[in-house]
Amino acid sequence: MATANTTYFFSTTVAASDNSEGFSGVEYVFQPNQLDPDMPVVNEFSNVLCAAAEVDQDGNPFQGHAAIAVLNTFCTSDPDGSGSVHVLLKAAWPNDINVRLAFVLWP
Repeated sequence: MATANTTYFFSTTVAASDNSEGFSGVEYVFQPNQLDPDMPVVNEFSNVLCAAAEVDQDGNPFQGHAAIAVLNTFCTSDPDGSGSVHVLLKAAWPNDINVRLAFVLWP
């Protein structure tokens, strides 16, 4: 009999900008169980979805003028057994903006 997988949600805010030419992005690495102790450890077989939204100084999302894209996301096992979520983020704006990254995990 198959059992249902548990789905976990978490979010974090990063300062992002990209004043370079071309289609490049900045990689951010998170260890979900360090952001939230109730989160399980992820590994290379975990599944992850990520969404990005610009937020104001109070953390409220809004539709700004910056183009923001999640280019790639994946999970890895770390040598210390902690597990990490990697996100490649593109924020087409010359100055730092606050971006909320929201995640759905199936460990």
